[in-house]
Amino acid sequence: MARLPIASWIGNAAAVWVGGWGAVSRRARAIGCSRQAVYDHAAKVEQAVTDAAGGGASRADFRQQVRQQRLQIAELQRRLSEAIEFPEAQQQRFAATATAMGLSYSQTRELLEVVAKKSPSRSKIARWVKASAVAAGRVLKGLDEVSRRLVKIGCFDEIFFHGKPVLVGVEPHSMAWVLGQQAADRSGRTWSQALEGFEELEQAVVDGGEGVEAGRAVHGAVRPHGAGVEAYRDDLGVVSAGRSAE
Repeated sequence: MARLPIASWIGNAAAVWVGGWGAVSRRARAIGCSRQAVYDHAAKVEQAVTDAAGGGASRADFRQQVRQQRLQIAELQRRLSEAIEFPEAQQQRFAATATAMGLSYSQTRELLEVVAKKSPSRSKIARWVKASAVAAGRVLKGLDEVSRRLVKIGCFDEIFFHGKPVLVGVEPHSMAWVLGQQAADRSGRTWSQALEGFEELEQAVVDGGEGVEAGRAVHGAVRPHGAGVEAYRDDLGVVSAGRSAE
């Protein structure tokens, strides 16, 4: 709030503009302010008159602008309180998870655009997924070495993607996926190499395919415990290979 009334400002402006020599000093003493205050008031009065003459915004206009800006600030604060932080590291994790669940890069990109508003390119998503796969592979390699030694019973078979075999294995009680390996073929040698690490395997259930059957036999013959392998075919045509007594 101004200490002096507005009318005094006008008088101060008059002293500056039309007063003779010493008018500013006399005016300052008369109303009890400094000479600098007299000059400041004169400048403000001049600016106000200039704005009014030039068709500038009125005081009411400025107040309306302030009210609108306050409403905008309140709305932005509300949105900020409900916003989800989604930095690039989280987007990378989202892309890797979505791809692992079977979504394509294009589908992942569309979902990212819903949350992040501006989604990365398909090529960038592909680089993220590849980097995540490499990092996960380093972790899974160590986990595989430990978990394979815990498997007593395993079900093994091949599945195909565009004609290329993938060797798979499942522990039936826990339904844990203990083997998933792309392979050039499904020969006995390939299966034997895939079964390395399953040193505590006591029983393997297979479908009687020549490759997996040969790999099972080779793997059983070279077991460190010296156990042999015996097999039988049940009524369903499923070959079950069990470790024979040592």
